[in-house]
Amino acid sequence: MEREADQLASVGLSTNARVAFVSVIVAEEGKTYWKRRSGASDMHLCVLAAKIENLRKHIVGRVPYDIVVVTDRHDPALETQLAALGAILVVTDVLSVVDDSRAAGRIECCDRSSDWKFFRANLIKVAVFGLTGYDKVVYLDLDVFLTRINGRETDVDQGLYQKTEEQLVAASGSAAPMAGGQLFIRPTRAAFALMVKLMNEGFSEARGWGNRGWLVGEAGGSVAWPTVDCERLPHYCGDEMRRDKWVFFAAAGDQGLIYATFHNGLESYKEEASYDTMKKECPSIHWYGVGKPWEVEMEQWHDHPKFKEFWEAWERVE
Repeated sequence: MEREADQLASVGLSTNARVAFVSVIVAEEGKTYWKRRSGASDMHLCVLAAKIENLRKHIVGRVPYDIVVVTDRHDPALETQLAALGAILVVTDVLSVVDDSRAAGRIECCDRSSDWKFFRANLIKVAVFGLTGYDKVVYLDLDVFLTRINGRETDVDQGLYQKTEEQLVAASGSAAPMAGGQLFIRPTRAAFALMVKLMNEGFSEARGWGNRGWLVGEAGGSVAWPTVDCERLPHYCGDEMRRDKWVFFAAAGDQGLIYATFHNGLESYKEEASYDTMKKECPSIHWYGVGKPWEVEMEQWHDHPKFKEFWEAWERVE
């Protein structure tokens, strides 16, 4: 992965941008995961165009920034279309690591093909941590849009993510050791290398990512993930924790891998207080789970305030 690290590091060097706002798409997953609106055959582009328009509207300040989309397959047409929208398409090969690890029997997860597709797709986020040509990266899931709160916009001149030296600022999730929808990152080659190494070493229920025993949480008096720090992850340490596969699945996927890298491996993970400050500097709305505004059944909610940011952006680019 040295060549991959070099390629990711080169992104942004030609633009002289210091900050990147990044989302990811996986070619095959996008075809089945999103319901197509009005029969559109280019749903990736439609939603990405709205996303880019939303970012342009709410990012202020003079510090140069890039909008970057990371994907796993080169698509010249999509690259051209995104360039016309002022965004950079980056193709990564990081998913080959987890594919090889699974083929070698080192990943104990996801017997169903649908589970594996979801698990695999989310691990493309690893590439975001290799964008070391930028000082700071703001990662936003495709269903996270910026907004204005109390007159505050996302200011790249004044935002805390410009000033902080922390390698990662994120929040714990209700069903995972770390919520992966919005991350504030100072990319380093060491972090990217460790994430790739852990993927290569594999995953098991007994030993976690890298099979190193870097585990998360305790539930119901029986060890699901031996305790790391229950004060910081109370939702992983009480009787109320749901012991279903989805909870474990989230811990096994990208959220668990990111947590293992920064909390256990690099010991540099900063959580709630810093994240709350970051959120004030970069206000957003997240349509996590079902009920995304571009889903067909949600069109009846077109005028609902919850989806205002999406439809305003959509209508400007449609």
